Amino acid sequence: MVACTIDSIPSRKLKTSSPRQNDGISRKKLQGGVNQWSVRNQNDRPTILWNPPVSEQHLDTKVPRLLVIDDNPGITEIIETIASEPGFAVRCVNDYREIRNAYREFNPQLIFLDLDLGLDEDMDLSERGHDGLSVFKFLQEKNCQSRIVLVSGMDKEKRQTTKKLGREMKLNVIGSIPKPFAIEKIEALLMQLKREFTATDY
Repeated sequence: MVACTIDSIPSRKLKTSSPRQNDGISRKKLQGGVNQWSVRNQNDRPTILWNPPVSEQHLDTKVPRLLVIDDNPGITEIIETIASEPGFAVRCVNDYREIRNAYREFNPQLIFLDLDLGLDEDMDLSERGHDGLSVFKFLQEKNCQSRIVLVSGMDKEKRQTTKKLGREMKLNVIGSIPKPFAIEKIEALLMQLKREFTATDY
């Protein structure tokens, strides 16, 4: 069992806004739609991360794949930046209607799932109010074997209840991360999972 809330690591709380305004993380859009990510390290030197759009990536089956589902683009950009450094292939979804295709096309080993996907005014009424449980039902239908980490601003009790429900649905919910989250905890979790994925030779 993976300990997703790594309490032994010092926390640096991160406001859930654009990554360009937090912790030295910045993005530059290059020609052809390629993102150039820049993250400043402890020596205040930028580390450049290249992350082409998923449609242009030739997915290596040995590279672990992370699907990030959150209606806040700022959150998905931050997690994408953090996950790219240890070598995850990342796909982000901000619209509930894109989840099914993204899951089928990307076939992730790991999913970061927001429990509250919000309301969009341009959605049909039948599509509004989707939450993590709606995604659980879809993943259950697909016999999903991916590891799932819940990322939510809900209190600990609600996160634990949702995690238990996911496990009762035979989903591999390995833990939860509260918002606002600490960058160091997500980094540590992803590094741990990367080692495990590499050991199992995905």
